[in-house]
Amino acid sequence: MNFAKLLFLTVFFNSCLYITPPNLKSEFTQCYIGSTQDSSFIFDKYGVWVCGFEYNYSDINYSNYEKVYKTDSAFSNLLFFSDGMFVDIGYWKMLSLQEHFKEIHQSKLNGKIHWFYKANHWGNYSVVHDTIKVQWVARPGNYTEKWYLYEYWFKIIDRNTIVRLKSLRKYPYSTEVARTRFVLMDKEEQFIYKFFPLDSMPESNGWIKKKKWFWCDGKVGK
Repeated sequence: MNFAKLLFLTVFFNSCLYITPPNLKSEFTQCYIGSTQDSSFIFDKYGVWVCGFEYNYSDINYSNYEKVYKTDSAFSNLLFFSDGMFVDIGYWKMLSLQEHFKEIHQSKLNGKIHWFYKANHWGNYSVVHDTIKVQWVARPGNYTEKWYLYEYWFKIIDRNTIVRLKSLRKYPYSTEVARTRFVLMDKEEQFIYKFFPLDSMPESNGWIKKKKWFWCDGKVGK
């Protein structure tokens, strides 16, 4: 295979990787208007919402090759932007997260787009009374990964506490749970998020803002 053909195939498959599945677009029902209806109550300040939890995992003791069970901790981190955008940035400890944000800012100063905006789980949210409704999309980073669409519901406890009450995978459809109803989490499974202030936050210009289907008017905004 000559170089030109190989280059063409590489570009072709990379472009196909980011083509949004039609069924996902039809299931994305919370389109973005460029702002949020009501974010003044809780999302009017810089900060990250963090849920710390413990999990169990198995490992191998290589001195005798026996399986051992261990416990570790992890942190789920969410950003709610004042313009109605949302991003789930995965599992970072606080010190690492602040360094990560500094790196993002430095990339902007250098005129580069940080991978933060190209990856992660981006979407938007709405606030209705004491409930926050989020829809977010994860796009594949390689050919072995899939597109996902999730919807989360949070209950506002106070200005520094929210609780994730409901979760639904809208795409691909779950075979375990009918897509027409939410999974109501058991009390011990509910994730409690606490607010931690930050000096600054990244911008909300995630990859999803470049998708026409994300916008209510079908036009890509700024």
